[in-house]
Amino acid sequence: MTNEQIHAEFTKLANEEATKATAKFEARMQELKSETKVERVAPKWNLKPSFQTVITDVTPEGYGN
Repeated sequence: MTNEQIHAEFTKLANEEATKATAKFEARMQELKSETKVERVAPKWNLKPSFQTVITDVTPEGYGN
């Protein structure tokens, strides 16, 4: 086989495989388009600060005497 024949055979096989892959891709795209869409709800973050710490006594012993 000459290089031209090898190249022609390779090109033919590559084109056949590309056609098969494109057909599979198109079929899958049609399947996905026909499926019902799922609505996704983003979680809502509560970013409001909620401080619940009660500070009782921070003065050292004998402060203010």
